[in-house]
Amino acid sequence: MRLNKKYFGKPRASLTIVGICVLATFVKAADRSSLYLDITARLHPIGVSIMLTNPSGQQTGENLLSGLKLQDIPNSGTSHDGPGDDETGEPQAQSMAINVRRPEPGVYQMNVFAATSTVFYMGIINYDSARKRTLVKLQGTIAQGATQEFTVNYSPAPGAVPTIRPVLNTIPLNENSLASCGNISLSGHARAAGPVRSNGGVNVTGDAVINGDVTVAAVNTTGHAKVTGQIIQSPGNLNCLPSDLTAALQLLTTSNDNANIPAGFLKAGVLRLAGKNTLTLASGDYLVDRLELSGGSRLTANGSVRVFVRHGIELTGQAVAGTGASPLTIFSNSTGTLSLSGASELRAILYAPKAKINLSGQARIIGKVHVAAADMTGDSKVEAP
Repeated sequence: MRLNKKYFGKPRASLTIVGICVLATFVKAADRSSLYLDITARLHPIGVSIMLTNPSGQQTGENLLSGLKLQDIPNSGTSHDGPGDDETGEPQAQSMAINVRRPEPGVYQMNVFAATSTVFYMGIINYDSARKRTLVKLQGTIAQGATQEFTVNYSPAPGAVPTIRPVLNTIPLNENSLASCGNISLSGHARAAGPVRSNGGVNVTGDAVINGDVTVAAVNTTGHAKVTGQIIQSPGNLNCLPSDLTAALQLLTTSNDNANIPAGFLKAGVLRLAGKNTLTLASGDYLVDRLELSGGSRLTANGSVRVFVRHGIELTGQAVAGTGASPLTIFSNSTGTLSLSGASELRAILYAPKAKINLSGQARIIGKVHVAAADMTGDSKVEAP
């Protein structure tokens, strides 16, 4: 079975293609449900592999990075398909497949391992008992030596549609209060709690202060500015992209929890709160184009809430995002500028590895920040939670 040709069209010769398909079929006479995963790559030998873990913790698959091979899931098997030639004359992709007959319902963990950097395609295909077919597909990238994890919520019940969600690595984000692959600048009376880490330079001027350690190639302090902790010279050791958002954003385009957002708050992809508006998001994954809070509005998380923002984030006035005891995590794939101004406040983990963030006035972030660059002015603050 070649997903990249049958379901996704002819692959580009210049890209390494990976496809994953989840297939469930049902008949009335007997339980013929199955879970089928296929991963392909335009490599010889194949440079990617998959490991599937069922709800009981049993595993089937292969980890190319460790060499581990398992076939513990009941009624499961693995197979490999060698390369061939299509009409373009280019070698077709090698593939590895996992098939599970009569799989137990529940949440499966699916890990993708890469022995080399690659672009990949994934898909979920489901046939219900009425033979109605659904397809979810996405594209992502994975670096050499990396692992990407997904969950698959599977049920053999008629009409059930498997859902796949990304598991994003936020552990590295907890290591620093403020991290940037570019420059970090503090001026005026800006304050940042350490640890602070940058692959660029850190400039602290005026009466600005970094309370804690700074890991960077070079720190420049002028005026009454200071760093209260250690200055550790270690250039370029920050992992700028611990989690790639490409696949996550494509997955969430077709499978998200936006239906939980009351009417009127999300329009044309913009989640906007103004005045005294208050919005509480239930536990789940939400996808928006922009996040805009102004006035005295409040955005609250009730449970584990992840908000994925394709483009900009703007908080002004006395707006607050992330009130309450539940965690809020914001992921943004923006390449522009994110802005907090006035007396606005963000209480969250903010992961925007391609964006610059500007904090001005009395704006404050209580949490963790991972961005491409940061500029803090006025009395703005980044504080530990």
